[in-house]
Amino acid sequence: MEKESLWNKVISSIHNLGMRSAYDLSNKSTTGVRNNVARMKVVLAKRDNPISTIIKRKKDEWIGDKPLQLVFPDLYCKESHKKCKISDQIYDGGLSWSWSSQPDTHHVNQLRQILRSTCLNSSSDSWSCELDSNGQFSVAACKRRLTKADIGSDGNPFLWLKEVPTKLSCFVWRSVQNRILSALALKNWGINIASVTCGECNLAEESADHLLRVCHFAKATWECIFRWCGISMPSFDKVFELLEFAATWGNCLKKKKVLVGICYGTMWCLWKARNDRTFNQSRIASTKILDMVQSSMFMLFKHRSNKQVYKWIDWCIDPLM
Repeated sequence: MEKESLWNKVISSIHNLGMRSAYDLSNKSTTGVRNNVARMKVVLAKRDNPISTIIKRKKDEWIGDKPLQLVFPDLYCKESHKKCKISDQIYDGGLSWSWSSQPDTHHVNQLRQILRSTCLNSSSDSWSCELDSNGQFSVAACKRRLTKADIGSDGNPFLWLKEVPTKLSCFVWRSVQNRILSALALKNWGINIASVTCGECNLAEESADHLLRVCHFAKATWECIFRWCGISMPSFDKVFELLEFAATWGNCLKKKKVLVGICYGTMWCLWKARNDRTFNQSRIASTKILDMVQSSMFMLFKHRSNKQVYKWIDWCIDPLM
């Protein structure tokens, strides 16, 4: 990010980054996104070791992977000039300190030992990204790193398709983790509801897997979908097993992406049908779900795919032709 860019200035102002280290944004008492971002900092950025006029000596990580502020907290408390720069404290080729009281000798000796193994230079501050061999950050490199990581539930793989809207993909991704607002999930999150039984079959609790795969209405819908695709109906009870089957089916990448996209669209239509049944007392047949999937996914693949030509007649006969 350019130092003088407007977005840089906005973010720096919001989080007071001109006065605070990135490590100040996350500590043992904080939870959630901030801690996740702090963990990724070690991967995304690595700083060289210059004699800098910018790096704060104790609050930035210029030696090792942590700031000296965290490595030697007792010494940091006794440092009189906590916001000093490295270049401000260099005298006769060495670093000096200004203690408010007598520091612990053992900690000072440890600090000096670390400093002896560090070679400083007179170049300007620089950052390098460890995601790519050239040291430059790129969205593509970040995406490759995230794709290799087991970011799904229990390490289950998940395909993000550009042909499918982000809202729909996020819904499917949360379904794999059983984090959609099913009746059972609401109960587990401490929300009082009248019943957790599936409103369609009244035979089992309404979980994500039951709602999108096990319920007789979902099974009938999937039978219609796979019959339309010309594929034998697989026998799975979990959403991630169904998606894994679609992601590994066949050898043609184009057909595989179409099948995965159809599965995503089917899950979304099943969810919409559930909401209509729950909140509007409106019921539709499984064949109607098939019509919705055929029309909506045809429009998505027709207008979002590059160099692919889809014809409505062929699509209705077999989308995997």
